[in-house]
Amino acid sequence: MNNTENYQRILAIRNRYEQVFRTQVKKAILQQLLPLYVAAEQNIHPIAAISQINEQPFFEVFPELYQTVGVRFAKVSYQDLRKISEKKVTDHLFSWQQLLSTYALTKLSSRITRITQTTRDIS
Repeated sequence: MNNTENYQRILAIRNRYEQVFRTQVKKAILQQLLPLYVAAEQNIHPIAAISQINEQPFFEVFPELYQTVGVRFAKVSYQDLRKISEKKVTDHLFSWQQLLSTYALTKLSSRITRITQTTRDIS
């Protein structure tokens, strides 16, 4: 497989994941903001509904995103390394999955929490 074919393969994988996770992130945003929609329909001031914002959908989507996509691209890298190297490269996909999950839950979720808290503070 030449570089162009390899790039096209990786781009196709990326596009599939982007489409899948775009849908999941959109769904998570809608679930998170549902209390604001309900408040608007009932003519309740949005500030009263801010405390009802549910952050859990993001805490479910982002670890899955990083685990799924990260592990998939780790597999692609692993396959590429096996082709290049004569030595057998040890498969650390489970470690990658744990690392990516931890990263998503600690670093990324804290950013989401800060954004949500900043939004509440501004309101």
